[in-house]
Amino acid sequence: MKLWEAFDKTVNKMFSFTNGKKVVLWGYKDMEGYFVQHLFKRKNKLIEYIVDDNSMNPKIPIYRSIEMSNISPKSYAVLVVGEYDEFITSFLEDLGFVENVNYIYIRKLFYGEAKTGGMKPIKVSYYDYLEYQYGMDIIAQKQDDQMEKANEDCLRYSCGMGYPLMDVLDNFVFDSNDAVFDYGCGKGEALLLFLKSGVGTIGGVEYDKELYNIMFENYSKVNISSANMIHGDAALICEELDQYNYFFMYNPFQGITFENVIRNLENSWKRKPRYMTLIYSGPYCHDTVIEHGLFTLSKQIFTDYSVRNVNIYTIPRNV
Repeated sequence: MKLWEAFDKTVNKMFSFTNGKKVVLWGYKDMEGYFVQHLFKRKNKLIEYIVDDNSMNPKIPIYRSIEMSNISPKSYAVLVVGEYDEFITSFLEDLGFVENVNYIYIRKLFYGEAKTGGMKPIKVSYYDYLEYQYGMDIIAQKQDDQMEKANEDCLRYSCGMGYPLMDVLDNFVFDSNDAVFDYGCGKGEALLLFLKSGVGTIGGVEYDKELYNIMFENYSKVNISSANMIHGDAALICEELDQYNYFFMYNPFQGITFENVIRNLENSWKRKPRYMTLIYSGPYCHDTVIEHGLFTLSKQIFTDYSVRNVNIYTIPRNV
């Protein structure tokens, strides 16, 4: 969709830049390195070397700059993440690399020479891109004690990292007939990734009025309808659910609120039997879902979220 058109073109420029070359991803400790690796994995493309003098990640092979002294601009393309780094620039140029010819700074590729005008750096991620490109408000968190809640079992607002959700959505094939409802939709960011993945209709509920208003403003900036976005208590949403076949939660609440939501989903299925899928990130209330007896755990997807497994529940077609 047009919302992501410029973003996707820039990603393709990055891939074109690396055509026929061995790829070096320089900088991994920051989440931007993870994000660039995510983009390559989505297209089944290979990064041969990850370089970071500071990362101590023992799970993947990370090289130090001293091990890169023999790379040649004739056969390597270097992607540098993070802000301008004099050491990296000098190191590469001493080896004959030329910026924008055989090495690039990823932030410059996405944002040009733009400056933030403040203390906050412009990182490269799905949500940072939306904030920069369209002036959205997504990333700033809202802590538990700042939230306007229907019940005490409702939790804080955090947008997450974006790319782990896309890793989950890549397990599905969505089309324009699919509709997703986001419980605790916050500022509306997750639904924008569902749209990027091909979902045709989005909806959601958010109790905190400030977050709901921010979502409304975010969507108005990109001409996305907020008609199906509800300001209210998630536990009271009933018949509105009948038009959706996918439901998403990023650990928005627990306790009695969660119990009522699952009951409402089951009642929706009884009113309108259909194939329904619940995508539940941070599945603290897994037992509640199973105990109700209608949804079945069909898959667990390991992600980079702090609670690593995202549970996928379905109502089997033969129920």
